[in-house]
Amino acid sequence: MTVLKGAAAASFATTGHGRTALRRGLRLVLCLLALSLAATAETALAENVHVSATADPEQSATHARQQALGRALADAVYKEALRLVPTPLSSARADALRASLSPRAIDFVQSYQNANAAPAAGPTQTAAGSAAPAQPDSAPAKGDPSVTPSATLSAPSGANSGAAPATAAGTSPAAAAHAANTFEFDVNVRRAALRAQLERLGMLAGARHPGVYTLRLGKGVKEKDVAALGQQDVLLGLKRVRQTQPAPSQLLAETGQGVEVSLERLPQGYYKAVLRQGDIVIAADASTLPDLWLDVWGRYFADSRMQPGPGAQLLVISGFSSVDAVQDFVRLLASWDEAVQAPSLAGLDLDADGVTARFTCRVTNEQMLDAHLRTALAERKLTLAPQPAAAPESPAGVPAP
Repeated sequence: MTVLKGAAAASFATTGHGRTALRRGLRLVLCLLALSLAATAETALAENVHVSATADPEQSATHARQQALGRALADAVYKEALRLVPTPLSSARADALRASLSPRAIDFVQSYQNANAAPAAGPTQTAAGSAAPAQPDSAPAKGDPSVTPSATLSAPSGANSGAAPATAAGTSPAAAAHAANTFEFDVNVRRAALRAQLERLGMLAGARHPGVYTLRLGKGVKEKDVAALGQQDVLLGLKRVRQTQPAPSQLLAETGQGVEVSLERLPQGYYKAVLRQGDIVIAADASTLPDLWLDVWGRYFADSRMQPGPGAQLLVISGFSSVDAVQDFVRLLASWDEAVQAPSLAGLDLDADGVTARFTCRVTNEQMLDAHLRTALAERKLTLAPQPAAAPESPAGVPAP
């Protein structure tokens, strides 16, 4: 639906009936856009990542493609994860992240497509598992047991399913063997699901990440038992502080109070953890300590009080030439998922300069959002109305960054 333009629009809008009809039309469009927003955002939050992977030279053609595909899916998910993390990771934490994501890379893949110069013939399958007409190879449904990010991946059927890129005449045998075992894929990564996992690992907490914690051992848990949590601490970006040590300045200066976790083994045989920080109290249980550790900290980092950024904001943007342009901007906002979450169209107004739209979203990185807006507004000749400063959301006892 497009806003009326020209003399006819001006004449129509000057009458009471015209203004009423336009308002009713805009209200109808607002309802329609709200209904379609979920699908729009879901499309925007799936991102194609181009990757290439090489299989081991001793593999057969079919097994080579299976192995390369498993490596490609893991690489694509890892690359997208690094893009979503707002600050660079230490090499140790980056390695721990890759090791954590690789075994379950398929959980974050919506589809994949063979991107070699001579793609194999075969049907395309999406994350829903439905066949689509004549496309290059694509991933089966999530959870399909025939697809895992390892060498056990099933190759698509067809005479050319093991085909590799052709090599130029005169290429050395070693180079030809390498090229024959190298494959390229376009992998569609489910960014929303990946972001949720990164959030549970504390990689999006920003200045609200505690960094350190104290540990209290209860019945059935000894020091030798918690030694296995070292790798989980690296992944979570945490460091244990012994209770006999003075609390680092980070605990007092940045968070106002520390995080304490108590562990015990219950008579039933499983472990229980309770994490406390101010009025935040989180309990979890699991059969193994590493699983328990990731669960209790995952719940802590996913708590709304631990989310970074200034929180919910209203963006009022004017100068849109049509309602279609507003819908395109909603899609654009949804693609900035490293800076904003849950963008929504709150209202539309018709004025002399065109259409003014009101958007609500949760801002997680204000600097990155400002950079995106500067570019997008300039390209589209739009104007952002100044907004009053909102009080940042903050967990109890934790000053906002």
